[in-house]
Amino acid sequence: MQINNYDLYLRLFITIVLCLSGFVIPKNKILFFIQSCWLITITCFNTMSGDWLGNQQYYDTVDLTNSTNYSNFFFNLIITLCKKSNLSYTEFNGLFAFIASLIILIVIRKYSNNPNIVLSLWYIFPFIDNIIQKRAYYGLSFTILAVMLLLHNKPSLKVLFYYIVLILLAAQIHEMYLYYLILPVFIYMKDNLKKYFIILMMILEILFKSKFIELLNNTPISSKSTYFLGGVGNITSKGIITIIIWQMLQFLIILYVGNRFKDKRLMYLNLWSLTLMPLYFFGAAFTRIYRVVLFANDVKISNLIHRDKFYVKQECVLFIYTLVMIISFILFDLNGTGGIENMVFQVFENNYLLSL
Repeated sequence: MQINNYDLYLRLFITIVLCLSGFVIPKNKILFFIQSCWLITITCFNTMSGDWLGNQQYYDTVDLTNSTNYSNFFFNLIITLCKKSNLSYTEFNGLFAFIASLIILIVIRKYSNNPNIVLSLWYIFPFIDNIIQKRAYYGLSFTILAVMLLLHNKPSLKVLFYYIVLILLAAQIHEMYLYYLILPVFIYMKDNLKKYFIILMMILEILFKSKFIELLNNTPISSKSTYFLGGVGNITSKGIITIIIWQMLQFLIILYVGNRFKDKRLMYLNLWSLTLMPLYFFGAAFTRIYRVVLFANDVKISNLIHRDKFYVKQECVLFIYTLVMIISFILFDLNGTGGIENMVFQVFENNYLLSL
């Protein structure tokens, strides 16, 4: 549903004000509630965005009776049950987007000392992308929960079990999150082996791309192999270099934070994320996997800030990191293939609740 420019700019204005407010008032529960309500409103009641038609088609065509693809069996089973209950795709997306948003908001409240800052950073990036890439967003929430459990708890079989279950749940929704099954191996291995692990992973990803495609084509997740490794969503060499520099900027910030403020687990997570870089040569879609790392970085950066006392170095880190998030928004949303009209305006123009 198209709206007039006044309503569009009002919604954008509210988003910007709530985003800026989080940096000024980082702990206020009322503001967090308002930020959360607005995030849920824009995310859950969206009725059109860049990937809407593709996601709706997936929902409409799911049929377990004739399916031989079991990689998304439980997710497809839920879709089937929802369709039998006469839920439209708009209602289904609203339900799953709400669950995903609620999980992320609970994780923010649990692990952040300044939750409003985390939400503000999240508003800058990848808020828009999460709304557009709907299945990726549903799975993102479970992966975020799994990774934060892994980072903030002592190693144990119980934690590892929860982690694996959550990752497998996320992978039922979107197969790309299977990549996170490698993370515990990296985190728990000896420090002197980590650099060799990263090098080995990068070499394997570069040398055996064709083998990966062949392997995937003979597994239940063959439907995604073409998209992720076969060229769909590929970017130019300039684009690849830009994305690598983008990720390295964040890595350097976290390297400084980890060394100065003693957070080895977060450093390990960011070190592990370097293994994603060769995958960017295969397709831009792999940048979605990094968003879980980005969330963990948001939480850590926000925890450096103490509004009762001004610390120059911590404030500078937050300022630089926020600039990187703004660059991320410009890079992926404003200068993306969809442009500002399709990437940003559609998200705010098409909203069932706000259009009532």
